Amino acid sequence: MKEIIRVNFIRFLKPRSWFWGFVYIFVFSYYVIKGGLDVVYRVLHPAMPIRPGIVKVRSQLKTSTGLTALANSITLTPGTLTLEVTGDGVFYVHWLYVTTLEEEAAAGQILRRFEWYIKRIFE
Repeated sequence: MKEIIRVNFIRFLKPRSWFWGFVYIFVFSYYVIKGGLDVVYRVLHPAMPIRPGIVKVRSQLKTSTGLTALANSITLTPGTLTLEVTGDGVFYVHWLYVTTLEEEAAAGQILRRFEWYIKRIFE
């Protein structure tokens, strides 16, 4: 089993982390609004075009703080919900409209949009 590294508190004092945290607020807000509009469309559409499912995706993050931030970001984005995160960085995510079952393609649509920023903040 891969060992998860904890983030040192000194890391949060670096200006680089603060900068990427500030940028991440806007990126996260964009995806929350986009996801919210997508959910509203699916709920109000007469045919209710949903294809729910649970997908397994693997994260490239190594710190427990980064994995936690990523799990919370996924859960707070409308249309996705983190069900479980294993110790080696595997996420089980409930997705309102599953577009692919391929692990890497699903990770690109769910995780990677947040992961790049979170890596710069917490690792």
